[in-house]
Amino acid sequence: MLRRTHPPRKRSGLTLLEVILSLAIFLFSLIAIGELMTFGTQRAADVRTLGRAGQLCQWKMSEVISGVLPLSTQGETKFDDEPEYVWSMECQQESIPNLWDVQIKVSRADKHGSNIEVVLQQMVIDPTARGSASDATVSTDTGTTATSGATATGTTQGGTTTGATTGGNRTTTPATNTGSTKGGSTKGG
Repeated sequence: MLRRTHPPRKRSGLTLLEVILSLAIFLFSLIAIGELMTFGTQRAADVRTLGRAGQLCQWKMSEVISGVLPLSTQGETKFDDEPEYVWSMECQQESIPNLWDVQIKVSRADKHGSNIEVVLQQMVIDPTARGSASDATVSTDTGTTATSGATATGTTQGGTTTGATTGGNRTTTPATNTGSTKGGSTKGG
């Protein structure tokens, strides 16, 4: 007996169930990717806002250190250039004279309802006590050069004293000048 074998049937296309299932997988993937993109965009905006708040916080701290802002507690105040950001400052005198603990907060209310806040805390020397090079006064007729165990007397001109010393390191200490003061050049004695 001869058996006749038929070649296997070729599939002519996809069934309706396979098409619906593949479309469902594709649509769920698109929704997930869209949510990830939205989440990533929101986080990037938060990082940008946080970075700007950090810059503004450092800017205010620089103003305190340089003496532009006084060392006093200040309530919430809007920035002139960026009114969506608010800053406040707390200052406390430490046990060491002229040393202050300064804390600056910069915050911004987010449109999503969250509040972004950056806090910078630093120990600051009172700029009014620290002074600057422009605060130096020119003294006329004071100053003595002292060394270890010996003193030197010289001529003072324009607030500086120079003179010959005998041994040791040379340091300047405030004292009454025992030399002569002239408008000419300074010479050691």
